[in-house]
Amino acid sequence: MKFCGTSSRRPAFALRATAGHVRLRRGHALGHRGVPHSIGAGAIVTLALVAWLAATRRIQRTRQALLRTALLVLSLWTSHGVTDAMTTGGRPVMLFFPLTTARVFLQPRII
Repeated sequence: MKFCGTSSRRPAFALRATAGHVRLRRGHALGHRGVPHSIGAGAIVTLALVAWLAATRRIQRTRQALLRTALLVLSLWTSHGVTDAMTTGGRPVMLFFPLTTARVFLQPRII
């Protein structure tokens, strides 16, 4: 098995040791505009981040502070997927994962 596309039979992902990141084949569910752009992934990241922030006391543990932080993180995460779905180029976005694996573009596509 060779890494970084040096073989015609590539694995589903390849580790690039020099850059320290994972490369995925075009159109892979975990690739760009895939699951990481979904609202579901945003909810999971939001819960994890707010829990970590509260556990390390980086934010107050009041209901209002936790809710405000969660809404901010979720809106930032979701807005990235929504704006990517409004672009005129590239692949559609897996915005509604895990409800569906369909990739969508939103109208109007103005960006």
